[in-house]
Amino acid sequence: YRTGAGVDRQPGVGGSWPNLPSAANDFAARLQSLDADEAASRARDWVSERVVYDNSATTVDRHRDATRDGLPFAERCLAVGGGDCDVQNTLLAAILSRAGISVRLAVGFVGAQGRALPGLHAWVEYRDVGEAWRAIDASRVGPPGPPGPRAGEASRAPEIGGSAAEIPSETLPAVLRGTRIGDFARPAAAIALVFGLVVVGAVLIARHRFAVDRVQSSGTPNLVGLLRGALARPEAYREVPALFPRRVVPLLAGASGAGAISLDRARGLAHRGRLAVGATASELARRVAATGLPVIDGSRPEGEVVAATLGAVDLDRWDAILTRGGGHPVTGRLEQAAAMVGKPWRVVISSDLGEDVVVLDSPLSGLGRRHKVIAVNDGGVVWRRVIELEAEHPSAALLLLADLVVDRLRMPPATTRRLLAGLAAEAVIERGESRR
Repeated sequence: YRTGAGVDRQPGVGGSWPNLPSAANDFAARLQSLDADEAASRARDWVSERVVYDNSATTVDRHRDATRDGLPFAERCLAVGGGDCDVQNTLLAAILSRAGISVRLAVGFVGAQGRALPGLHAWVEYRDVGEAWRAIDASRVGPPGPPGPRAGEASRAPEIGGSAAEIPSETLPAVLRGTRIGDFARPAAAIALVFGLVVVGAVLIARHRFAVDRVQSSGTPNLVGLLRGALARPEAYREVPALFPRRVVPLLAGASGAGAISLDRARGLAHRGRLAVGATASELARRVAATGLPVIDGSRPEGEVVAATLGAVDLDRWDAILTRGGGHPVTGRLEQAAAMVGKPWRVVISSDLGEDVVVLDSPLSGLGRRHKVIAVNDGGVVWRRVIELEAEHPSAALLLLADLVVDRLRMPPATTRRLLAGLAAEAVIERGESRR
């Protein structure tokens, strides 16, 4: 008989690969003159020589530090010089795509001797010169070899010499070992075969459940790499069992104790701006978690990578902003004016914000479902101008600050008019009185 990889009948989902640094980009450009097989082989060797397979804690820490420094994915991989299979092969796929080759990232189980090896593996598939998908893997060990088998290309099993030939025992479970093909015509052997298949099915189901539990409970760099890859290219990882629906993202202990949420839920919260991350040392993070809202545990590697990739609100940073922040007469008047139009704000002056105004939306403020925390940069151009005006024209200073905050919040036009109209009227009266 013949066996081979099945044909993927699912529609493809497009996406974009990470940008490449100049060295990798130039290398990919040189591959364009080669056929797909030769280009893939050279790209595999180029990646595996520069990014070795290494999922040690040290390498994970180096990737984490580089991410915090804002280093893009491809530059980070080459700077660290190591990573797990999805890191290596994502870089390989990006290079092949830049070279004009159709490519996709595949994730699944790898078989050996008729058994699935533990853990998930990522590899690259590209369209060869015959327009068939062919596998290639930058994480392979040993000297460079030719590209892998074509998907859908049949491979012939060892020839079986006659109907009484013995089936190789290593391919069968113990209950069926030693069975001859000719024996299948006998009823007893047929019953034994059916029973054996039932046993094999039960083993496969148990193995699948074990794999699902491993995805949920593992805290190793393998899970961190899977989470990073799944969030960067969800269409490539959608078929990974249990990765998206299972609760694999750890949370801080809240009203109902510590728990976890799924990647699907984390992505939904991030889309609505409601995904937060923090550590137990942060008073704000503990307060928000105590309300029952999910707060990712940023002290766990898998929590950190999900929060960083999805852009979760950093409650530790906000806790520091509020701790070093303070009030001012102008901000106090702005809070009163906002309350008059039904907007409960807390406005603080703080430092090292990176921009003139940053906003912590409800309910992540920990103050209530409608409260917002607004931090104004004490070193910003606008705040310095507010201070200059405040000495002689406090109403004009208040109007300037309110206009800055309203522009940042993008409030409904009607509410904006109600707030600014009253403040503008006060500023006009103040201006007229100063000219007398």
